Amino acid sequence: MLEINGFPKLTDFIELPELPDLLRSPIMVQISAEDAWKHGGELVRHLLGVTPLKNDKKYISVTSQIQYLTPEFSSVRSEVKPAGDWHVDASGLNSDDTNYLLLNGTDCNTEFNSNPLIIEQFTPETSQSEFVRFINHNNIGIQARMLEGNRIATFGCRDIHRAVNAKRPTLRFMWRVSESNSLKPVAVSKESFGISHVFKYKTMFPNIEQVSDGVIIYK
Repeated sequence: MLEINGFPKLTDFIELPELPDLLRSPIMVQISAEDAWKHGGELVRHLLGVTPLKNDKKYISVTSQIQYLTPEFSSVRSEVKPAGDWHVDASGLNSDDTNYLLLNGTDCNTEFNSNPLIIEQFTPETSQSEFVRFINHNNIGIQARMLEGNRIATFGCRDIHRAVNAKRPTLRFMWRVSESNSLKPVAVSKESFGISHVFKYKTMFPNIEQVSDGVIIYK
C-alpha cells in the first residue's frame, strides 16, 4: 500500500520584487545554501530566511532562476502536451528528501494533486519509473490544483505534480530549495555571480544572458 499526499502545505504570502529586479537576481542551480547566502544578494538571503527549512539533512541545495516559458517550451522539457506528465521528485518513493518551491504569479505554475490517495498495488519500494507510468496511464483520482504565486510549497516524494504550458511567452521566477542526504550541491566560485552571466538551458529553455541593464533571451 502506498499513501499519496494531497496538496502541499503553503507559507503565507511572500512579497517579491517587481520583474525588472527579479531579472537582476543571480541565476543559481543546485548550489549550496552557504554559497547562495554569500554570493546571491539581498533577495536570496531574504528567501533563505523565509523558507521553512527543517535543517535535518546533510545537504541544502538552492536553485533560483528566471525561466522564459512559451506554449512550446515548458519548465521540464523542450516540448510537451497541453500539460506535462504527472511525476514525483526525489530518488525514490521512500526518499526522505524535502523540497520547497516558490513561483511568482503566472498562468503556468506547477500543478499538484490535491486529493490524498491510497494505491493498494504499490509500496514505497516500487520503482519510481513504474509508478510514474502507472499514474499517467490510469485514472487514480488525481485532482489538479495550481500552485499559488508568492507562497512556498513544502513537498516530498509522495507529492504528485506536473508542469503546465504557458499560454503566452512568460518570464517566471522560480525559487527551489532541497534538503537531502544524497543530493550534493554543485560547487561554484564567486566569479559565477558577476554582472554578466549566461546560463545555458540546452533544449529545456531558450538561453538567457544576464547583463548590467537586463537580460538577453536567445531563441
